[in-house]
Amino acid sequence: LPSQPPTQKEKTISVDQPVPRSSESEGGCSSVVKNSLSPERSAELLEKTVSFYEKTFAETHEGRFYLELRGLTDAGMFTKHRIGYANGSLLRALPKKGKILEELEQLGVLVKMKDGNYIERFRYCVVFPIFDVEGNITTLYARNTDRSQKKHLYLPNRPTGLFNVGIIKTYPEIVLVESCIDALSLEMAGVNNAVSIQNTNGVSHRHLELFKENNVTKITILLDGDKPGQDAGFELLKRLSDHFRSEEHTS
Repeated sequence: LPSQPPTQKEKTISVDQPVPRSSESEGGCSSVVKNSLSPERSAELLEKTVSFYEKTFAETHEGRFYLELRGLTDAGMFTKHRIGYANGSLLRALPKKGKILEELEQLGVLVKMKDGNYIERFRYCVVFPIFDVEGNITTLYARNTDRSQKKHLYLPNRPTGLFNVGIIKTYPEIVLVESCIDALSLEMAGVNNAVSIQNTNGVSHRHLELFKENNVTKITILLDGDKPGQDAGFELLKRLSDHFRSEEHTS
């Protein structure tokens, strides 16, 4: 059985009535090159990468096994979120040399080693596409299935984004959790309005504006009960309160 996470603490803020203030990288290889890809080409390559990893997840068992150990067993949910798995087959499917390798290196999907060979940044990882509110892929987050390697991986030089943020167009009440796994665990339990902030500092000022623009009226903060989670929860609660209070004063 999977080990249980630290007890989570819940904090709730009503956006309509601000609450009082509280008193309270990259893993693997470090090769990062300048990205000169156009936004359109980046978006195209992200889509193709996600499609490839999505197909690999469906055709192999490693990614599903990793998630099933964490209580995530809904195949429909995997399809809905376009979850993928990287096992090295993407690199094997590419030509041995050429522009596409350089482009995927610039995107961050491939990493060039000192000997000139490439490896996949997310090799042996479950890969989660991160979409914006409009459903565009903005980046990738990966959870390593190899416990000897760094657990959390991201594309370099990109904001980590919010997993499942598109639900703010549908739900006026949302739950903020730390990880994609947390959000999916809540979805398995029937809570479909969970948004993962990706890390304890994952909510930007723009995200706060998006919550307001999409008429989010209530936000529940459900972060890990360890000290970093509690500290982040209090800080996020303060930022939410300050932001929506200032919005009310200027409206």
